[in-house]
Amino acid sequence: MREKALYRSFVGTATLVLLVVLAPARARAQAPVGSEFLVNAYTTGAQGRMAVAGRPDGTFLIVWQSVAQDGDQSAIFGRLFDVTGTALTGEFQINATTTGNQRAPSAAVLGTGDFVVVWDSVGQDGSGSGVFGRRIVVGGPSSAEFRANTYTTGDQKDPHVAASDDGFVVVWDGAAQDGASDGIFGQCFTAAGTPVGSEFGVNSYTPGGQFAPLAAMNASGSFVVAWSDYPRGQTYAQLYASDCARVGGEFTAHPGFEPAVGMDASGRFAVAATVAGADGPPSGGTDNSTYGITVQRYDASGVADGPPQQVNSYTTGVQEFAHMAMDPDGQFVISWDTFDGTTLGASRISARTFQASGAPAHAEFQANTNTTIWGLERTSAVASNTQGQFVVAWQGTDGDGAGVKAQGFLGTDMIFADGFDSGAWDAWSGAVTGPGNLAVAPDCGLTPTPYCLQATVTDTSSLYALDNSPSDEAHYRARFYFSPADFDPGVSQGHLRTRIFIGFDDVTPTKTRRLFAIILKRDANGAYSVEGRVRQDDNSQTDTGFVDITDAPHHVEIDWKRSSGPDALDGAFQMWIDGTSIASFTNLDDSIGSVDFARLGALSVKGGATGTLLFDQFESRRKNPIGPYVP
Repeated sequence: MREKALYRSFVGTATLVLLVVLAPARARAQAPVGSEFLVNAYTTGAQGRMAVAGRPDGTFLIVWQSVAQDGDQSAIFGRLFDVTGTALTGEFQINATTTGNQRAPSAAVLGTGDFVVVWDSVGQDGSGSGVFGRRIVVGGPSSAEFRANTYTTGDQKDPHVAASDDGFVVVWDGAAQDGASDGIFGQCFTAAGTPVGSEFGVNSYTPGGQFAPLAAMNASGSFVVAWSDYPRGQTYAQLYASDCARVGGEFTAHPGFEPAVGMDASGRFAVAATVAGADGPPSGGTDNSTYGITVQRYDASGVADGPPQQVNSYTTGVQEFAHMAMDPDGQFVISWDTFDGTTLGASRISARTFQASGAPAHAEFQANTNTTIWGLERTSAVASNTQGQFVVAWQGTDGDGAGVKAQGFLGTDMIFADGFDSGAWDAWSGAVTGPGNLAVAPDCGLTPTPYCLQATVTDTSSLYALDNSPSDEAHYRARFYFSPADFDPGVSQGHLRTRIFIGFDDVTPTKTRRLFAIILKRDANGAYSVEGRVRQDDNSQTDTGFVDITDAPHHVEIDWKRSSGPDALDGAFQMWIDGTSIASFTNLDDSIGSVDFARLGALSVKGGATGTLLFDQFESRRKNPIGPYVP
């Protein structure tokens, strides 16, 4: 629809323009931060079965299971990183008891920024395996180990922890306690690690075969538990209030197995799982491969929000073992294993980001770099933070067998970055070049980067790069550098203004709606100024007024927010020039549109216009400030 809209905007014009439609490269917009990095420093034997937790300050704790490192079978270790992969601590041992196997760790972050790590330990509770945990204060003392399970007969294993500002819940797979082979159990705790109430059973259906439990909790303490139910062949879930009381009954949450779950600040949640494709049982797959990943979203009461949607776009072979992280605003990322069958045993870690609406934020992308090692690039874990950044970790190779690898990403908040430094505009969805006057050029002097976008105007042809990455964005923030250089919008013919950036909505298949624009003005004395303009539902326009600038480079940033409904008057628009706010509107009635595409360049060019405009470091996000370019 967007390409049709672009075509329509030039129907009936007399000037010949060249539209270069490039393959949309949204995966490029989901750019990694730094390079893939090795997590574990100790490389003897095997390290794997990892988990990740992200703090608001941008740091991430990665924990894993390491064989023989503590002198007796396997143990739990951890290490703190920032999103770039820079290690902030050495690796440290988490379990205090070292006898036997400590395995299957899970981690979460409390409101204080402290971490809670849980694992199962063989023989430590006197019968089979039990669930143990520890509060971790990085850079300070840690709490003593605590036992989560009260019932100790048989195995309590495969725990998962989720935390709020004031407490946490631990869930696990418990043997025989509900009269069957396996059931799901849990225990709530205060932030200090004091049990709240008693250990409780989660599943109501108890013939056995309930396994793979996961929990997701919001900051106020409400939570959801999801698990696989083998007898019924699906994933089930149960909601709980902040006081750990059950809300309603268990319900079918997903038609597949091996669930992943996330919850936002309002209590809305999503469940992703593996489903069989058309060529294998059970039914429910949509990608015609052996297995694929789908996600189902729910409101806070557990009512499904639309049908399940496909996560993976690559549909050859097997996609399985989903993991999910959701931020407080409801944006989420899902990672999974892909086995495409092209190389025996080869695998890769795939991922995709989604907006709170469920719309994909970016295309599916590959998280890991190495895909040539037989069977060892697999089994991911993922965590995000309130900045929208996230880290994907997986079992890779460390030079001595299995190790833990990871990669940081800018996150679900990121929409697009220009990619000019590659020397081309192939990160963009397309470009209108006019008669060859738009180019990615070197040495523009806007920022200390090697390339920028150069629009040289010689007639009335619009020259711009097109970004189709936005998808129904209700909140859109963009930043770019530009220089008016020697540009003249046609002052001698009374044409003083040219648009340099526009955000559009696809309202209908036959119409596009301009939501906001940045306008460059030059007067008869050669003085430049810029203005921001935003459209409201009644088609009136609110503008910032023109603000004087020099003919030197400047950076411009805008923050546009759609109002929540007609006449709600809570839409907003703010504009900065060189880091100084020039205007802020907070009572706009602009509910009709949402951002679907943007154009950057020389737009709505009038007769007599000549000269060159320069652009660099274009970036767009969903909410977080961008600010000046930092090399």
